[in-house]
Amino acid sequence: MSGIDAVHAGDEKENDPLMTSALDFHFLALLLRNSIALALLAVCACVSSGCTHVAAPVRQYQGISTAASAIAWSRDGKLIAAAEAGVVHVWDAASGEQLAQTSGYLRHGFDYDPTGMDFAPDGRWLAFGGADGVVYLWDWSSDEKRELHGQPRTLRICRFSPDGQLLATASGGLVYPPSLASTTAPVHRIPEHARPQIEPMTIIAFDVQAGGVRSRVDASGMINIALSADAQQFAGTKLNFPAQTKWPLNFNDPDMRSASSAPVELRQTLTDELVRTFPAAGFPIGFSPDGKLWTGGQIWDTHTFQLVREGRVGSTVFIDGGRRILEWSSSAARWALPLGDVPPLKYHLVYVDLATGRRRNVGDFRGDGFAAALDNVYGYSPDSRWVVDRQLKLWRVPR
Repeated sequence: MSGIDAVHAGDEKENDPLMTSALDFHFLALLLRNSIALALLAVCACVSSGCTHVAAPVRQYQGISTAASAIAWSRDGKLIAAAEAGVVHVWDAASGEQLAQTSGYLRHGFDYDPTGMDFAPDGRWLAFGGADGVVYLWDWSSDEKRELHGQPRTLRICRFSPDGQLLATASGGLVYPPSLASTTAPVHRIPEHARPQIEPMTIIAFDVQAGGVRSRVDASGMINIALSADAQQFAGTKLNFPAQTKWPLNFNDPDMRSASSAPVELRQTLTDELVRTFPAAGFPIGFSPDGKLWTGGQIWDTHTFQLVREGRVGSTVFIDGGRRILEWSSSAARWALPLGDVPPLKYHLVYVDLATGRRRNVGDFRGDGFAAALDNVYGYSPDSRWVVDRQLKLWRVPR
């Protein structure tokens, strides 16, 4: 049981601060068990309300003034780190106490920096980086700092190897102007000059001890890249950009129209060796925590290359170590920018067992910020029982 689970043990049985049903069925059953007419009335009320669960955060981590641009959990689930406007914080996940803070990483007027973040396996070092491409290593307990140089663009992803000796990083991809940080407008209503742009991507693996570059991969033809849990592989949508392509591309550049039908390549981080080409994904790409599966619209085994489950999945959130995947659908169509707030809609949650394909309905949920929390792929705890949104509110993942 993680630290958070220990603190909140019994909450679900006694006084669950996360979700309360629209009607307390246990109480109604006791109160109305002898009245069929009233029971039918209660059922009608339940149907009309949708029996929607109201989600509420368990905790608010204090210390940030704007939405976090990057979030990471330590491997043991005891620490949470977040960055906002050039300031990086570390909290005790269970108590909410802020343990450390460092600043000075704001570059080029980019308001949401750093954007990539990961804890070393032992929880001592925190790696992060942002708009200037520099990768920072911070020993949050002693405030020792190191810098790793080589990335030419905005850092997107950091991933330590299990032994902590290798740090894989990816830069480039989608770039969001600061003007998009607070907007909730649909993409098609944003002026073209202010829409997200796409920079060529670069994958660099650093030797953590020596501080040097172990490998460098030009991934300029890729978008939507994900790194495996062990940092040894990466997957990305492969587009055939013309040789005369002028970077950065506009979000709806004609060359981007083929993105939904482009294949996905699985490659080795250190050698850039092509492992396998998979059919078009059309969805965000993600690996399971154990690295055995990856999803990009369909779920594949990374070792046998077999399709694990037929049909499309609209999520990259693996639960229970990759045994299940969490899917959700909203009550209304929405346009959500990664750096924008998400309107409070009703969400229907479903768990999919990857071994059997069996779907289990969890129910309908609503709550201010709850949808944004579910969308935050990097905000899930290692055991998938908790998720932190960009406002640093802690939510319990429905079971």
